[in-house]
This record gives sequence, C-alpha cells and structure tokens, in this order.
Amino acid sequence: FQRRVFESMLSTLMEMVTEIRRSLEYYTGREPDHPIARIILFGGTSRLPYLAEFISQELGLEVVIADPLQLIDVDAANQPVEYLQDVAPALPVCVGLSLRDMIA
Repeated sequence: FQRRVFESMLSTLMEMVTEIRRSLEYYTGREPDHPIARIILFGGTSRLPYLAEFISQELGLEVVIADPLQLIDVDAANQPVEYLQDVAPALPVCVGLSLRDMIA
C-alpha cells in the first residue's frame, strides 16, 4: 500500500525536488562563498514519512525536520510530549510570532 501511495506522489515529489534544486543553484550562484550544508523542512508536509530521506538522497544534502520547540520549555503546555513532537514541524511561524511579541 505504501509503495502505491509513494508511486502516485513521485511525479509531484520530483517536481518539488527540481524546484528546490533550482533555488539552491540560484543561491549558490549568488553566494558562492556560503555553501548550503543542509535543508530544514517545516510545515505539515514535512511530516510525510521518508520525505526528508527522499529529498536528501535526491539532492545529496543533509535534510532535517524543524523542531521549533527544541529550545523552549513546554512543560506547562498541558499537552502530551508525543503530540507536541508530532505537531512541532508545523509551528515555526507560530513560535516566531510569539517570540516576537515576547521580546518586543
């Protein structure tokens, strides 16, 4: 079943990788002294199983999934740790906006 799902998504994933590759090439052309060492994925799509590994294999770069809660004390969140780990990749914008309000 998973293989069929992956195969049905393959053309879209390859288009996405092609666009990422173009962006990397553009950046590298403009900033040759600052090579890109890794890609950080975030958002709901980053939770797709094996997406990070697929992109890493296609581009030859380290790919990690963002965890904006990594350095934030969320003990008082009244949420199970597993839930927070599951939703963390979708929270970078929320965390950023919250921090902006806290330090402004």
